Amino acid sequence: MPSLRTLWIRRLGIAAGLAVGLGYLPYRLYTSSSLERYFKLKAERDHLHEENLKLKMEDLKLRSELRALSDLRPGADGTRLSASAIEQAARDELGLVKPGEVVFKIEGAQ
Repeated sequence: MPSLRTLWIRRLGIAAGLAVGLGYLPYRLYTSSSLERYFKLKAERDHLHEENLKLKMEDLKLRSELRALSDLRPGADGTRLSASAIEQAARDELGLVKPGEVVFKIEGAQ
């Protein structure tokens, strides 16, 4: 007849094996099912939706700049360009200044 200690060790081993088996089975079912794929695709969809919103905002900004640039003077391709918009674009994008102007550059500013 096995000792009491041997019975308890055997019971603990069976309980531990059963606990591992019961914990592994749902994990295995989850990873082999389409539920995992569903959550990955949902996260990717949300990320793409945010990216599309950012691109849409940038598109609206660029369209408003285009409208500002094409309102008064006729250009070579038939569009109408504003002198003040052209000057502003030259100052902002090319860093041009008028003669006699003093430019102060502040580091760390946007």
